[in-house]
Amino acid sequence: MVGSLLAGWRVSLHRTRADWPIVAAAWLITLLAAVLFSAGLIYPSAAAEAGLRRALTDAPVADAQIQVSLYGTAADAPHLDEVVMPELGRATASLSGSVVRDWQGSQTLRLPALAGIEPEDQAIVGYMDGLADHATLVGGAWPVDVDDPAAPIQVATVAAVARQLGLEVGDELALVGRQGSDQVPVPARVVGIFEIDSVEDPYWNGDEQLLTGIRDNSQYRTFGPFLTTRDDLLAQAGIPAIRLQWRIVPGFERLDVEGAGSLRANLDGMSDRLRVASGEDFRVVSGLPQMLADAERSLLVSRTGVLLLVVQLSILAAYAIILTASLLVDHRRLDTAMLRSRGAGTRQIAALGLAEGLLLAVPAVVVAPWLAVAALEVLNVAGPLAEVGLRISPQVTLEGYLAGGAAGLVCAVLLALPAVLSRRGFAAEQGGLSRQETRTFGQRMGIDIALLAVTGIALWQLRFYGAPLTRSIQGGLGLDPLLVAAPAIGLLAGGVVALRTLPLLAEAVEAAVSRGRGLVGTLSSRQLARRPLRYTRAALLLMLAMSMGVFSLSYAATWSGSQRDQAAFQAGADVRVSMTSSSSGLPPWALPAAYAGLPGIDQMSPVQRISDGLSFTAAGSADLLALDAATAATIVLVREDGAAQPLGELLGALERGRPELSLPVLPEAAAWLRIVPRLDIRALNQVNYDPLTGDLDFTPLDPQGASGIRVSVSAVVLDGRGLLHRIASGYLQMAPSMSFALPLQPTTPGNADAVATLGARLIAPVTLAALGLELSLPEN
Repeated sequence: MVGSLLAGWRVSLHRTRADWPIVAAAWLITLLAAVLFSAGLIYPSAAAEAGLRRALTDAPVADAQIQVSLYGTAADAPHLDEVVMPELGRATASLSGSVVRDWQGSQTLRLPALAGIEPEDQAIVGYMDGLADHATLVGGAWPVDVDDPAAPIQVATVAAVARQLGLEVGDELALVGRQGSDQVPVPARVVGIFEIDSVEDPYWNGDEQLLTGIRDNSQYRTFGPFLTTRDDLLAQAGIPAIRLQWRIVPGFERLDVEGAGSLRANLDGMSDRLRVASGEDFRVVSGLPQMLADAERSLLVSRTGVLLLVVQLSILAAYAIILTASLLVDHRRLDTAMLRSRGAGTRQIAALGLAEGLLLAVPAVVVAPWLAVAALEVLNVAGPLAEVGLRISPQVTLEGYLAGGAAGLVCAVLLALPAVLSRRGFAAEQGGLSRQETRTFGQRMGIDIALLAVTGIALWQLRFYGAPLTRSIQGGLGLDPLLVAAPAIGLLAGGVVALRTLPLLAEAVEAAVSRGRGLVGTLSSRQLARRPLRYTRAALLLMLAMSMGVFSLSYAATWSGSQRDQAAFQAGADVRVSMTSSSSGLPPWALPAAYAGLPGIDQMSPVQRISDGLSFTAAGSADLLALDAATAATIVLVREDGAAQPLGELLGALERGRPELSLPVLPEAAAWLRIVPRLDIRALNQVNYDPLTGDLDFTPLDPQGASGIRVSVSAVVLDGRGLLHRIASGYLQMAPSMSFALPLQPTTPGNADAVATLGARLIAPVTLAALGLELSLPEN
């Protein structure tokens, strides 16, 4: 047995050495096929992981975080914390990062009379994990637990609040809260003043209240949170209701494609698991599930695009292997016939051919995944990934080896198959040399016609579905194998059908040139017409390669155009800027002039999207998009085939249909608007809000006996670009004779210098659109 195996290997090595150029070509094709299949599975995963991590890293802080919140009592907070923390740990096992407890009193507290505050200003007290790791003390120390229940709690505040209120280390604050109708004192002592290390730190969640310590809602300002220890917030502060919030600041270095799916499933079911474990309705907010779902879809789409090309290249590689094997068979035809005549059976010839194929395939499969990874690393320095700065980290995986092994096994079988099919004796082989077939096996069996029919069906389905991705009955998105293989089947069908016409064309050429005197043309056309199979093999390979190149170029152009269209649709213009509500930023009225003054800005147009409150009984709900019809046509990016008419004509109809408003025009040089209200109050209701239950209670008051009523007025003005701006006053004690002066070029504390530098102003003409009046009752 061992002797026969060694003899077989000696014969195989002797045959391989004799035909080494063709064998080397076969090994190179096998290697390329194995590398191609390995890269086809390694690349989509590596690109998806890199894209997922980039998207999660670049996403807004609030979207990339996981927030679990609940309003509860201070007594229940420790128990709820024991329920939430293990659940967060299990759900995010595939992520790195930390959990931040961001707990604040659900009620605002009344501030004592301090310099720099208004009577309506409020304060909040809270606690945050790891504060010392994300902020730096500029004075004092971090708060510690207070053992004496009668002593004030220790608090630390951001430096901006300390400057605004004139606070120093050691100052005490006589804060006052409410519990029902009773006032509850919350004494506090400032023991530390800190500065935030980085406003970009995800720890602060991009929250203006945490970053600046001041939030202005146009009615009153909220200072804080004045941060204390966890135990003092729950036990010493005397605050009955706490807004409990747990935030995960995740790290995505360890997240892979497989972990993304399990993470999304865990986040989707977290709210239900917390409800079962605690009996409370927790609010779980995160943009991660949607981003992970988008990443899974992107992975599926990228794999589809790779599979489209891999399937076609696999057909090309398979045919190249078959063509190479046929050349080997032609070279070894007499040798194989001699073996057959000397008693070698079909099994021995098949084993010999398979052994020769495995001799080529095994080394190729071993090195294929490593070569695939090395080839994919080149994309980090050249190609579209390098242009967008996306760096992939391809890894040699088991799937890569399996794909390369499958490609190598197929190549080994294809190398052995022609030798088995051509097994004939010496005499039969000699006779067959003069009686060669003129039609291929596929033509004799009608396979080319069948392929053409399958191609027609596949293309019809592809036009019907629009993409190789289809939805199942359950609504899941998946690949349709027929649609993925449709381009490859079409290329193969076109090639083999063309082979039917090649002999006919050769016969026509022979008939045309045989009457001439040229010897070369006559002999070549006659040889091609008599023995077409000898030449159609190379012709088919050339047709497949050219067709695949044309398809690749068309696919790349289509994909690039699709990406540009999607980017234009999402952005809407060359640059899109979203407003923020930060008190440290420019006020809304100053933005149009500020943007118009930036270098490189040729045109600008305001846009507003209203997403809530618009519903239709028959068609569901929709968003309302407000555009400046006069300027949007030259700014908004819209495809020419996106509408039956150009955008300018569509918006022109809206512009012409806009009603002319009869509003009072304010003088261009006017700097102030004076409002003198005359009040006749006939009914008053005091609204009481219970933060634990969320209920509102209305208590009627006597308008004549009510005292301490404060009044605020506001005005809405329309500038020359059609934008509305609201200007509000502070509160004044109600009196028989009151007047308010509203600045028509308002300034905001902290950014007046920026407004002056940019020369921002309300764009004329300015018209008065509305007036507003607000009344505020004092707290009992």
